[in-house]
Amino acid sequence: MFVPAYGTGGSTITQQLVKNFYLSNERRLSRKVKEALMALILEYRYTKNEILEAYLNEIYLGQNGANAVHGFGLASEFYFGSTLKDLPSNRSHRWSHWYVVPPNMIKEISDRALQRRNLVLDEMTAEGYISNDQAVEAKPNH
Repeated sequence: MFVPAYGTGGSTITQQLVKNFYLSNERRLSRKVKEALMALILEYRYTKNEILEAYLNEIYLGQNGANAVHGFGLASEFYFGSTLKDLPSNRSHRWSHWYVVPPNMIKEISDRALQRRNLVLDEMTAEGYISNDQAVEAKPNH
């Protein structure tokens, strides 16, 4: 007999935000239904950018002793000793993959991570966030 494994992923960012802010982590269909309905309400009231900003300011990014590190602003200060706004470009590219692989699990930079770093720096250059010289400086291992 096939039993679907609901609760094994597939939530939208809005649903994850709702769960983290308002609901528990219990694995029940009733929680998932509440989460979906509350996500619809949030998406009606807020723009996608506002939802993404709230999510990025709430997301779990590590542990500092007994205290959890939530949000990219706090994580920037914890890991780099700098505000997110003042973070140098050779550090800011790392956020693109740290959520997927937390920083305390990264032992060495792989070829894939280097490719991702270079892609992010190229996109930051193309969008005008950093100069070409800053991008070249941030890519010491071409």
